[in-house]
Amino acid sequence: MLQAGRHNAHDLPPPDHHDWSPPLALALHWLLTGPSRRGHHFLSFDFFMRTIRPIQAALALAFCSAFAMAAPSFLNLQEDGPERVLKDGDMKTLAKRFGEWFEVLDENKDTLETKYAVGEEIKKLNKKKLKGGNILKHTADLGFAIYSANNYGRKDPRGAAGKVVMRKVERGDLVVEYAIWTPPKYRGSKGPYPVIISIPEEGENPKDHITNRWTHGGLKDSTIIVSPKMPGDSNLWTESDGRGAVFITYADIMKTWAVDRSRIFIGGRVRGGETALEFAHSSADRFAGVFCWASDAGNGLNPENLAHVPVLICGGGAKTTAFAERAKAAGIEGITVSADAGLEEIAAWMDKKRRKAYPDKVTIAPSGRFPTKGYWIQFAAMKDMSGVRITGEINRETNTITLTGKGVRDVSLFLSDGLVDLDRPVTVIANGAESKDTFQRSVNTFMELLRDGKIDSDRLYTATKQYHLPAIADDSDSESGD
Repeated sequence: MLQAGRHNAHDLPPPDHHDWSPPLALALHWLLTGPSRRGHHFLSFDFFMRTIRPIQAALALAFCSAFAMAAPSFLNLQEDGPERVLKDGDMKTLAKRFGEWFEVLDENKDTLETKYAVGEEIKKLNKKKLKGGNILKHTADLGFAIYSANNYGRKDPRGAAGKVVMRKVERGDLVVEYAIWTPPKYRGSKGPYPVIISIPEEGENPKDHITNRWTHGGLKDSTIIVSPKMPGDSNLWTESDGRGAVFITYADIMKTWAVDRSRIFIGGRVRGGETALEFAHSSADRFAGVFCWASDAGNGLNPENLAHVPVLICGGGAKTTAFAERAKAAGIEGITVSADAGLEEIAAWMDKKRRKAYPDKVTIAPSGRFPTKGYWIQFAAMKDMSGVRITGEINRETNTITLTGKGVRDVSLFLSDGLVDLDRPVTVIANGAESKDTFQRSVNTFMELLRDGKIDSDRLYTATKQYHLPAIADDSDSESGD
């Protein structure tokens, strides 16, 4: 059974949207391909303004607002994650400084003073508590401070515990509605709590979906269950309208509820299950698992993008069979197909699963426009991404990263001591070209990544670098979409 509890926590602070011009382009780019960074060329603002509809602009604004208001939480339960080295009390002042920084980010004010205060407190911790060490090496402690800065205990939603209630989110001209169940004994101070985002089948009311489908008492005692209201036309579910319904809902629950970002599951019934699998496929590093309930899912998707995200398909058909066969051929073992599994089996399947924070091997193979970002690797979107593929593999013993790409010219890496030992030189082999680099943990880089949204809730990065991949023999040129 999924349980809530207090643990070490990471968080995802907001992008400093007043410091970017324009904010909608930044947020929409973050949504589609992952956030950009100064000095890295991704899709341009003009490209977005020529090609993105107003509803997508509203969706982008919602993400900016959500991350600016509060940041989602993280349980430090990853088998591959770092351990805490400091006591909770040691982090109290740093947590306060982070909270002050988040507040001015939310208010669109100048962040220089509060950012400086965070840096100064980090220096004090390094000197007094770590005796000359570097807290940037201990990302679990940093994450705990960020989580504590959110004060979820003061944000308990009134009148929502033990009920299914509807919430409405307005982002410009876009209005999103969703139903949410909060456990009867929910307290923000007792969290974080696991979350299930369940997309209803076509024509099903989201409130009825939770009430009638999610009847597992033990699960409801400990888990937040959310169901977005999807567009009336199911053909729009994987387009901007449907993505807006799901991901604005995703962002909104992070504002108020103490959410365990290592235990966010997405799934749904029938068409909802197919849609959930497509979203997990394009944003694999957000979810602990994806389930497809009474669904025939997986059409056209590359299972390699889901190598670290367990998949449960209950029911299935020709699409599922083909998807499972592709997974088997690629050596992906996390795909489970069950002809008659129901709610009990889904609950048991989710019970022990956690999102993997620092995978040693990552493959990104877009199907259409997505994905272009996965875990610690990102590349720029291109006009034609057919055949594009990048695999990164880390050997922790030798401190080596091997990149093998086709159709990709430049790749950005995001690193921390959860992936490699930054006290030692790191060897990077990019399509056979070898270099040896020394990465400096940087407070400025760390805080810039926090601000820009490149930090995921259960993992933090303290260094980044872009690498060029020489063309290989069968690699055809792909143009960047500028």
